[in-house]
Amino acid sequence: MELPSELHGFLPAFKQSIVTYFLDVGGLVAGFIVTYQMGLVQLSPWALAVYPGIVSAKSITSGLFSGRLCTALHLGTVHPRFMGNTRIFYRLLETMIMLTLLTSLMMSAISMGFGILFWGITAADFANLFVVVVATMTLGLTLSLLTVKVAFITFKRGSDPEVSAYPFTFALSGILMTAYYVLILRLFFQYGHVGRNATALICTASAVIAFFILLRSVRDREFINALKEPLLTLLVASVIFNITGTVFKRIGAVTAGRNEVIAVYPALTSVANDVGSTISQTATTKLALGLLKPSLGSIRGHATQILSSWIASVIMFGLFSVLCLFVSDGLAANSLAAFTALLLLTNILGVALTVITAYGLSVITFLKGLDLDNSVIPVQSVLVEGMVTVALLAALLFTGWMP
Repeated sequence: MELPSELHGFLPAFKQSIVTYFLDVGGLVAGFIVTYQMGLVQLSPWALAVYPGIVSAKSITSGLFSGRLCTALHLGTVHPRFMGNTRIFYRLLETMIMLTLLTSLMMSAISMGFGILFWGITAADFANLFVVVVATMTLGLTLSLLTVKVAFITFKRGSDPEVSAYPFTFALSGILMTAYYVLILRLFFQYGHVGRNATALICTASAVIAFFILLRSVRDREFINALKEPLLTLLVASVIFNITGTVFKRIGAVTAGRNEVIAVYPALTSVANDVGSTISQTATTKLALGLLKPSLGSIRGHATQILSSWIASVIMFGLFSVLCLFVSDGLAANSLAAFTALLLLTNILGVALTVITAYGLSVITFLKGLDLDNSVIPVQSVLVEGMVTVALLAALLFTGWMP
């Protein structure tokens, strides 16, 4: 029996998806770092709520940086070396430093509002929250240097850095940012004045460097435009971060004593983001080639990519269940069945919303002539993480999966 024409090519698309999503196993490492440090994270009522935003914010700023760097390498306006490079390269690094600080400031301010309304904190907590967020994001700048190194090596070898640079650094981003966050929390809360002063010193260094960059480049129109372009996106993302963080804090309360849910969370959101990115990028290409009509109803013509991505995500969610319980619970049969059912329900709810959102944004991108990588993917990323977080909480409540 011959398959419908829109399902031809399912197997190649599925193989590509499953290989790509397998990198998200690294999300379990980030999750286990959090669960092994739950006592530390619970020292403050805002610490768990802020965590998803810190990881997501770094992924977004790294994605913007990676996209601009790879484009500049293709255009020849940046050379694949650190020293003796072009002014454009150093402007990219300066922009990254500035955007990191600005994002930290926006996140902290909005988190304070959410914290007072929903997390049970007071205005007295703002300084602590601000210092921890800024210090963590500042340490995260090391990831940008890693992105540069991977992009340069890939480009020198004749490969496309866009294919390898961002996926590689994205896979490491969650692990590194989680480790940095735990490190800063430990310094700030457990090492007295020495730790607090060290954390404040990191923040001060970031502010001083940003001040001198701004002082030197304030008349550089291209630099100012490079800062202004993503600000609205980052502001919207910061609001969504905090909504997600509020839901995530609720998940932490619902699953108190059953940390495998927290452990698996970063991996779930990573896979869902990969599904959304795959669908939006392939749909945008088909729309540009005239293979799809720019309407939500044409989603049926994208069935191959959607089905292959979704099935690959289901397999990964199942794998996460096994790996997570193997480490934390010894793979008890009843626990495995219940945990797998929870994750599959989360997948059905969260990935369904992801598919619709990604395809809808692709159509809007095409119709409005927007930049997919710089304007749409960052917003899509935080929306997907928010939807998966809500889906996980809904699945927990629906299944009665309580401690």
